[in-house]
Amino acid sequence: MSFVTSNLAQRAPWDGLLGGAILGSEDFLTATRGKVTERELREINRVLSVEFRPDLKILFPDGYTRPLGQETVERARVARLRHGYTYAEIAHALGIHQSTLTKAMRKKPGSQR
Repeated sequence: MSFVTSNLAQRAPWDGLLGGAILGSEDFLTATRGKVTERELREINRVLSVEFRPDLKILFPDGYTRPLGQETVERARVARLRHGYTYAEIAHALGIHQSTLTKAMRKKPGSQR
């Protein structure tokens, strides 16, 4: 117990995370950046976005309503691009086929077709 109380005034290690993800100094980040490929960096970002992303029930509180409205499509875009959900995961949460979702997401906002 004395260990816990003696360290209360110290900062938590996660307070120093760079970009919310990397524990280390700026020099460490600079030295490491050149050793990580773009593909590895995308995977790291995907893992982090999956770890801290909101549940699909939060992103789609009303679920699916016919017809697939523009608001739902926009929420699907956010789920896909910002939070890293796959088309299959989003479609499953909405209870629709993946092709229905991808067709709706390919349409330009405001188009009737």
